[in-house]
Amino acid sequence: MHNTTPHQGDPEIYQPREGYDCASTYYEKWHWFEFWQRNEAPIVREWLTGLKRGLLLDIGSGTGPYHCEVETLGHQYVSADVSMASAVTQNRPMKVT
Repeated sequence: MHNTTPHQGDPEIYQPREGYDCASTYYEKWHWFEFWQRNEAPIVREWLTGLKRGLLLDIGSGTGPYHCEVETLGHQYVSADVSMASAVTQNRPMKVT
């Protein structure tokens, strides 16, 4: 994990990677996450079912909420996020380069 030193001495402002690293363990517990699951997730699921099987790249994947769904539908899944902690939170084997 990165050093979580505040940006330019301000104790309330962090670099994006540091901020997402700090938030990654709480991300799916925030109240808006349930709203997102009820509203955005059904649209994404419908879109996924219409795609030909292949390799999908999820940019800004965060904690990877679509990972299992994508693989269940027969696709390969590659995720990328600025926060390594978010990627690790996905709790899936990953290749770090």
